[in-house]
Amino acid sequence: MTFFQLQKQFLTKYNYNDDPNLNHDFLELVFTFSHKVKDIQHFYLYRNQPIDFEDQLNSFYLDLFLICKCKFPCAYLTHNVSFYNYQFLIRKGVLVPRPETELLVDKIILENFRGIKILDLCAGIGNIGLSLAKSLKAKVTLVEKYEIPFHLMKLNTRHLKLQHQVKLVQEDVKLFLITNKQKFDVVVMNPPYISTSSTKVEKNVVRYEPHNALFAKNNGLYFYQLLLTNLPYLMNKQIKVYLEID
Repeated sequence: MTFFQLQKQFLTKYNYNDDPNLNHDFLELVFTFSHKVKDIQHFYLYRNQPIDFEDQLNSFYLDLFLICKCKFPCAYLTHNVSFYNYQFLIRKGVLVPRPETELLVDKIILENFRGIKILDLCAGIGNIGLSLAKSLKAKVTLVEKYEIPFHLMKLNTRHLKLQHQVKLVQEDVKLFLITNKQKFDVVVMNPPYISTSSTKVEKNVVRYEPHNALFAKNNGLYFYQLLLTNLPYLMNKQIKVYLEID
């Protein structure tokens, strides 16, 4: 079987409506299983050659079924997610970064100079703060409470060679804001912001992704209220705040 035949089989069985998200997940899965095809250019270069993971084909088909039929996040199977052209390690137990969050990073980069001091709250695996550290050559402090995302954040920091540029803090956001003595130029936060009473969240998101990264008290406003209450203590003469909201 060639890579092209494998793709045709996938399109016929799972993606006859040509959903671009499923196409992306299929290719990410191929990149994970294949030793020679690691990006889209390689895929089309080798598309008429035999696949190099014939012995793992059953595992590949099972993962494909989980992604297409069970809506299981592809990133949890590949343990890798692309964000702002950087590769981040990921696993089940953390929120999967969304493409729209790249717009937040874009805006911060466009509106700020290099060398600033940035605070990233509810930092997760570090995709926002580490992308900003890379792009703006900024000093970034990332704050994350939970063990699994914090561990991945440390691994991603080493992977991106940012150990001397960022500070990682494993602490509850409220405690950090109360005890912090540092001053920042920019604060960015993409917190849990869905109301605990909301019924609008996709079933597969609720089923597979951690609830502590999705839902927040006070109708989803808890972390915004917390930040705005403590904001004066984070700023010098002025500060810019960037938030992702519902």
